[in-house]
Amino acid sequence: MRALLSKNQNRQIDIVDYLVQANGWVHIDELAKTFKVSTRAIKIDLAFLRDKIDGLDILFSTNGVRIELPENLSTEVVYPYYYSHSICYEILEQLFLHEETTVTEMTQKLFITTSTLNRYIQKINNSLKKKFDFQISKKNLQFIGNEQDIRFFFVQYFAEKNWLLSNGHSTL
Repeated sequence: MRALLSKNQNRQIDIVDYLVQANGWVHIDELAKTFKVSTRAIKIDLAFLRDKIDGLDILFSTNGVRIELPENLSTEVVYPYYYSHSICYEILEQLFLHEETTVTEMTQKLFITTSTLNRYIQKINNSLKKKFDFQISKKNLQFIGNEQDIRFFFVQYFAEKNWLLSNGHSTL
């Protein structure tokens, strides 16, 4: 499901996974080297994660950085935020919930041009065809393909997006 997230979003999720698995202090230089970005980019990612993801306790010290998660949470705590803030997933969700959406309505809702919408749909279709037998028609914004795959995809998507709500957490 992460294939439609941006490079930065995927890196931020990977940073969370890395820090949780490290189970202790990690120097920012080590993170920068591991993820092949500058220390500044790591600091920006960590500040973003600290500010945006509820339930994620990021601690800083002279020893480095670490993440503490309550026992009832896992690194999946970050997924609902990213699925809610990804334009590709917003397109998929809009088309699922509003079957009769037109190209004009979609571009106005997302504040993007038709060519930008087409690029996002192409990205979505390229990702979908790797695992599923369906795609989005650029002409009429309809799902075309195997009905079971469409249903399976959206069951999986909504389950991951609403993971916290289904685990008894109401924030995020």
